[in-house]
Amino acid sequence: APVQCQPFTTKLPKLAQPDLDFIAPEIQLHSNCSPQSDMFSLGLLIYALYNKGRSPLECNLSPMHYAKQFDN
Repeated sequence: APVQCQPFTTKLPKLAQPDLDFIAPEIQLHSNCSPQSDMFSLGLLIYALYNKGRSPLECNLSPMHYAKQFDN
């Protein structure tokens, strides 16, 4: 079952934040995390390993940019 978790916010220092380039959408957009969230993040990490360290998201610490990438 999903549990509440803290999404990225500009109100806290960068070091105290999850990395938007590797965070699952349900965490950032709905503050819920689950084992599936971890698998999503692991997939992004594996992608970055084979893409010269670059995540497919590349949000540049912008929650708005992150949300736009998942807007349908």
